[in-house]
Amino acid sequence: EIILRKTGRLEERVEQLSRSIEEDPHDEKKILELADTYLKLNKYSHAIIYYKKVLDANPNSFDAHFGLGTTLKHLGKYDDALDEMNRVRDIKSSHEVYRALGEIYLRKGVVDLAIKNFEEALKLKESSAETYFLLGFALGEKGRAQDSIEAVKKAIALNPSLAQGETSMPIDVEAHRDHWEFLKEQLGI
Repeated sequence: EIILRKTGRLEERVEQLSRSIEEDPHDEKKILELADTYLKLNKYSHAIIYYKKVLDANPNSFDAHFGLGTTLKHLGKYDDALDEMNRVRDIKSSHEVYRALGEIYLRKGVVDLAIKNFEEALKLKESSAETYFLLGFALGEKGRAQDSIEAVKKAIALNPSLAQGETSMPIDVEAHRDHWEFLKEQLGI
């Protein structure tokens, strides 16, 4: 994705999809792909427009609600993002939905609900290193240091690159700098 962004391939895809949608304005798959591409480009207002177009035609679109919720999360509109993710969960329960709910609750500071949703996500996909990592930070926020360390150890065992550097992490380390320093010390990273 980063390579596509740097080489301008995502912008090219936007142009291709836009032309295709002009020819067939009801092609839900292409509209959804265009919205997803705008999300990858951090062009959130455009992403919202196209996710809503899909939802106008198909109010129960899992992918459109999930994309819209993700976009709203990136914009810091956490209450609206929660509304969308709860709609998504009602359509279909999945690891990704519970993880997204956990991330939103963690960003809102509702740590107990963040932990609950990360645990639900892990019931559906035990191999998710990123979810264990996020759970570790949430547990740390609650002062559960040993549980936090164990969750992050599991995350690193599943994905050793998480120990390599802060750029590969699925969390804003600056917002949790003290706990990250504690974990690095405890884990010998």
